[in-house]
Amino acid sequence: MVDDSPQENTSEGVQSVERPDLQERDRWFTATPDPWREIVRLEFGGDRSFASTVQQMVLNADRSQWPELEARLITALGQAELTVAGRQFICRTLGWIGSAQCVPAAAALLRRDDSADDARLALDGLDDPAVGGAYREALGWLRGRAKLGVIGSIVTRNDTAAVERLTAIALDEKETPEVRAGAERAVERLAGRAST
Repeated sequence: MVDDSPQENTSEGVQSVERPDLQERDRWFTATPDPWREIVRLEFGGDRSFASTVQQMVLNADRSQWPELEARLITALGQAELTVAGRQFICRTLGWIGSAQCVPAAAALLRRDDSADDARLALDGLDDPAVGGAYREALGWLRGRAKLGVIGSIVTRNDTAAVERLTAIALDEKETPEVRAGAERAVERLAGRAST
């Protein structure tokens, strides 16, 4: 039988040369994708193994490791190819370990109705004055359900500095009845807490 594989001559004799298709196959089998890059492309109903890897890294991390993990999540949040599922996963994870460092990146999501709820996943648990400021500012451009969500977060945070803006929303006839009613209830709750 004749060996037809590529070979090259060396001074010690004949040595086989790897074929390019085998090299590519080996690369494919041995390459390990970076889970921090893969969570950016996460899809609903898709492979969640990389998200699980990142989640386990975060849950098993010591507090001293949180700043580094938070920085990686913030970087992932800023990627152009970020999917909706990826954004939700990253924001939820920031909600566990986030600090004031993630406020600017997460607050930027408050500028759009379709990403405001995700921003709140990251921001609601943070005890930082910048979060209250971001929520009050977001009242100026959010609409409908997204605005109601931020109003709920403001009440949860007991942000009495928002009462004036909430009062204006409750009286604004351009707002939907649901938003106006939500703002009115928020003012009542915040005012009640302030008086006790």
